[in-house]
Amino acid sequence: MRKRVGDVAKDMLRKGKGKPKGKAPVGQPGTDQEFKVTLTLPGRQVTYLDDVRTAIRRETGQVVYRVDFIRAYIDALADSGLDLTGCGTVDELKALLSSKLGR
Repeated sequence: MRKRVGDVAKDMLRKGKGKPKGKAPVGQPGTDQEFKVTLTLPGRQVTYLDDVRTAIRRETGQVVYRVDFIRAYIDALADSGLDLTGCGTVDELKALLSSKLGR
């Protein structure tokens, strides 16, 4: 008989598999604590990020990672002072951001 998904997970934990390795990240003094976050993006967005990364590397020789773009976007948005509380959908958020970017 096949095991249920929950039973497999319990067995893994009992056997010591699936446990976090090392200590939780604590960050450096004077910096933000970092957390690992899983993010799912549509293929077109990944392709866009990779195309920009490739162009940057070709032009400057610098390596830029996908996460660098995401961090920069979030920091720029946080620093912008934009009131996003009126955006109830992704389309509304995109429209607001596009209008502020001059698109």
